[in-house]
Amino acid sequence: MAIGRDPNYWTNPQDIYPERFLNSSIDYKGTNFEYVPFGSGRRMCPSMLFGMANVRLGLANLLFHFDWKLPVRLQHLDLTKDSGISVSSKQLLRLISIAASN
Repeated sequence: MAIGRDPNYWTNPQDIYPERFLNSSIDYKGTNFEYVPFGSGRRMCPSMLFGMANVRLGLANLLFHFDWKLPVRLQHLDLTKDSGISVSSKQLLRLISIAASN
């Protein structure tokens, strides 16, 4: 069996659906060998850091070029937490983007 497609670790290992890792504690950086999409050690994907930097750069541009407003008053914002391995909100945070006037 090829690494990453072992049916002892994965349900339907031949199917591609990245959603299987949404609520997983498995690290993508190569420290967990069940999930090695970018390789690990010396053979780690050289563009992984480039991809992570591009995600951060895109987020920084969105934050810089737009002003963000809540669609409701702060008193009506539901901050109830959902239980699980990681803490997340039960309700999605919805924001209104307004072009920044620089």
